[in-house]
Amino acid sequence: MDDRKNMLRPSSSLRAFVLFAVVLTVPIVACSRKLKLEDCNHLLGRGVGLAAYAGSAEVPVDIDALRGRARGAPKRAIEDFDKVCIGAEEDGQVACSRRANNIAEFAACGGLVTKARDAGLIAAQLVARRHTSDECSKYAEHGVHAGVGTVDDAGKLMRECDEVMEEGVYACRLAAKDAPTWEACMGL
Repeated sequence: MDDRKNMLRPSSSLRAFVLFAVVLTVPIVACSRKLKLEDCNHLLGRGVGLAAYAGSAEVPVDIDALRGRARGAPKRAIEDFDKVCIGAEEDGQVACSRRANNIAEFAACGGLVTKARDAGLIAAQLVARRHTSDECSKYAEHGVHAGVGTVDDAGKLMRECDEVMEEGVYACRLAAKDAPTWEACMGL
């Protein structure tokens, strides 16, 4: 009879293993959390900043202002990212993204961060910044070449570029082949 009782009772090593497994599982389940809007704003802002300010780990992006100005493809990219981000499981990707110094390191943090990078590459055209003197020279030269003004207007185009300008407008105007296309860039 004693042998049958012992067979039904788990051994002490089995009980220890079960206890160990429970102890390991509880913290993992208890520590996982869902991403909130603030987390998603961080990921998106970091993605936009790293795309807009290539070569710089300091990426000052006001994500609320960016959301307010978003239209067209950038707005859709931001909305699509929010749909997959808000409520997703936090699995260390936010912490990893904070340590990223460039867009490649950022994207290596995981699938959700890669989606933030993709949205950031599209929304980066909304980032407004002052352009360098070399960029403004190129802008003015292209404006004259596209027929927006004459050589005498190059100074005016340089001053226009020297003001804070959205990346999308700047890139659109550098791609413009004529004056009407140049002017249409403001409606982006």
